[in-house]
Amino acid sequence: MNEINISFKNYKLLKEGEINLHQGSIFFVQGPNNVGKTSMLTLLQSIMEVKDNTVNPVTFNEKEGFATGHIPGADGQLYQFRYDFNIDGKTKFSFIGPDNKVIKSITEMRAIFNYTHFTLEEFFEWSKTEPGRKKQRDIFMNLLTNKERNEIIEIDACIHPSKGTLIDSRKEVNREVDFLKKKLDGTIITPDQQKLIANKELLNTTFNNVKKEKEELEAILSKSESSLERITELRTGIDIAYERYKNSCTQYEKDIAELERQLSEKKVSYSKYQEETENIIKDDRAKLVELEKSVDEKYLTEIQLKLNGDGTDANPGLIKRLANGQSKKDELLQIEVIVKQKDEDKKAYDTKFKEAQEYETKIETLRETKRNIIQNSENIPLGWSLNDDYLTIDGVPFMETDLSKSQATKAIAELMIRINKCPIMLMGDAEALGYEILDELDTYAKEQGKIMVFAEHVRQADELKLVCYDEMEHKPKEKKELF
Repeated sequence: MNEINISFKNYKLLKEGEINLHQGSIFFVQGPNNVGKTSMLTLLQSIMEVKDNTVNPVTFNEKEGFATGHIPGADGQLYQFRYDFNIDGKTKFSFIGPDNKVIKSITEMRAIFNYTHFTLEEFFEWSKTEPGRKKQRDIFMNLLTNKERNEIIEIDACIHPSKGTLIDSRKEVNREVDFLKKKLDGTIITPDQQKLIANKELLNTTFNNVKKEKEELEAILSKSESSLERITELRTGIDIAYERYKNSCTQYEKDIAELERQLSEKKVSYSKYQEETENIIKDDRAKLVELEKSVDEKYLTEIQLKLNGDGTDANPGLIKRLANGQSKKDELLQIEVIVKQKDEDKKAYDTKFKEAQEYETKIETLRETKRNIIQNSENIPLGWSLNDDYLTIDGVPFMETDLSKSQATKAIAELMIRINKCPIMLMGDAEALGYEILDELDTYAKEQGKIMVFAEHVRQADELKLVCYDEMEHKPKEKKELF
């Protein structure tokens, strides 16, 4: 067991006395307020850190003070030290090694203990701020081997919440997934539109049939208009031919008297001309009758009715039906564009969603790898882990609101033992620690060859005391019988 002897004089509230840590692993600095509990712990801390942040460590109304004694270093060997300080703010540390060699360098002195100090209260306070959590992280990371530390640094470069490359990529993909999801949700195909898509083939067939029928009827009307023009033309021709015939007859009759001698010839000529003319007129009249039949008014009216309808929903007419059909075809085309775009968006969404899941898997795999590195590290106490930028105990953030005092104290003790190789560990306040946890800490400290020093407020005490846990009266652990 380490034996630590420290004599002091005029340190803050400590007028004069000794600190002897013998034959025990847990000690309590006990007393009421303002008797020097904090002063004693600060003195021990100053010796092991080889620095004193106190503005004026000298006892009030005194000019100088000192502390001297023997204390084991991180290497387990005993070192002699002296710490001098005065009212002018001058301080001096000196150490003599086990080989009686004087150690002059402050760096060498601090390397004797290589002590990293923090209490549970300080550790809880660090958990509240980003700089504090960085301190915790740095302490934790320094426990790892170089290989373990580098592996975690590489993993954090990928999965850190604000700086990780995989996290950034996942955020970008998730933004695209959200955008595509909103776009898909905003593209709505109504039941009527879905019905129109389902009847696409019927719509096209009906439209083409109506279009063909319309063209045929319009051709009939067009032909009828041409027939009317031809009828007028033939009527005019007949009238002209008839007038010419009448004139010719008159002329022939006049010429008969004068041309009696040519009568026979003229009669033959006249007879032939008359026959030809009558045949022409007969043919034209027959054509006229045919054409008049083709432009039958009732028939044309029926055609117009089919084309234009009668103004009712029951008979809208081919022209209106065709217009409606074209409107439906245009609407169908627009819907098909929307459906095609939605299909493309769905494919893009599925691709991005799969990509996001792949990132999630990669990130979770790296997190699991990180947890395994920490869990398998020989230097990390059981239950401790590093989640992004904050520490956890058994998966619970190291926060005062989430951990009990006893659970946190035990965890801090285990962490400090891994960090500090020197024998003394200043544990802060012992208030609210029950015998059960103290028994566990005592057993653990004995196994590790450590000395834990707590401050304990005792109102009924009259003076400052240093009490060993082994010498205190406390209830032993109760044995729980199963039957």
